[in-house]
Amino acid sequence: MPPARIIFLLKGDHETLPRAEVEAILEAEGFSYQVRPGAPQVFRCLAPIDAAYRVAERAYYLRACVEELFTAPDDPSTILSSLSDLELSLQAGGRFWVRLRRVRGGGKDVDIDSLRREMLTLIESRTGAVPDVSRPRVVYLGVFSGGSFYFGRVLAWGRGGLEERRAKNRPFFHPSTLQPKLAGCMVNLTRVRAGEPLLDPFCGAG
Repeated sequence: MPPARIIFLLKGDHETLPRAEVEAILEAEGFSYQVRPGAPQVFRCLAPIDAAYRVAERAYYLRACVEELFTAPDDPSTILSSLSDLELSLQAGGRFWVRLRRVRGGGKDVDIDSLRREMLTLIESRTGAVPDVSRPRVVYLGVFSGGSFYFGRVLAWGRGGLEERRAKNRPFFHPSTLQPKLAGCMVNLTRVRAGEPLLDPFCGAG
């Protein structure tokens, strides 16, 4: 099977850790990949589709894994033209939704709500699928970043639920304890694999 065009939408907490974490996971899991030109918080590569799901399971600085469908300048008319040229694998009556996101001021002159409505209408008219924000079977994600618009089908979302695991919410903790997100990222950066031993110097009180 040929490699897929994958977009990893990264969190903006740190300048270099999110991308380094994704690449470390790909290497640890033995996936070959080819880096493609990206943008702030947008890491693009050619890799097996399974790589996206594995990264989503492990990564802490990840928002979403997306199968890229097209990239265009951040101009609404060009975006809609590119969308109209797509062959979308949606069944008539199937439920879908479109999410749009700005990264670091990308697409600041674009009316996001208006563009989303036009995209929903276009997809519905071409496929017979039904827009459904509450229970979509397929979610498309569009990202404005660095003067470009990246669009694709969401394969997996990044992990959540880490706030309640922060050290301040525990019965007790050691001052050297790392926060869960950073600690998990550090583990991934070691390129350790499942089942391998790892000594954690930052475990604090456990």
